Amino acid sequence: MLDAESFRALSSETRVQLLKHLDEDRLTLTNLAKKMDLAKATVSSHLESLENAGLIRRIDEGRKWIYYSLTGKGKAVLHPESEKVGVILALSVGLSLIGLASLLIWVVGEAHGDWAYVGQGSDGGPAISLLLGVGALLAGFISYVILVITVKRSQRTIVIH
Repeated sequence: MLDAESFRALSSETRVQLLKHLDEDRLTLTNLAKKMDLAKATVSSHLESLENAGLIRRIDEGRKWIYYSLTGKGKAVLHPESEKVGVILALSVGLSLIGLASLLIWVVGEAHGDWAYVGQGSDGGPAISLLLGVGALLAGFISYVILVITVKRSQRTIVIH
């Protein structure tokens, strides 16, 4: 996701501070210059580097001011944990649905006495769908616990040096 241009843009503490200010709200060049206590020309040069790297974008609504805001890439740099949360949530839901579907297949097979549904082994062992269902539900629960831990950790402040 981060290319050479992004790394060059992030190599400046001033540009990282600009990203952090834009994480709070979209701002104009003048607002950013005041917050950073820098000349507008200096801030403009840094904003250009960030924009070229795809970390921020200019918002020109045809009014008097031009605003700057973070792009998705810029947000991901400041909040990498948010992508993890989405992946873990999808995994948790997917595993839980697979588990429930497998258990439903097992219940239907038990109710009809049709072992073709439940996949009982020739040795009379437990049904494959029962084992798959319980395993998938357990894996879904574990991934949910990982999700909770990840979210709690993400609430801590992330410091980019």
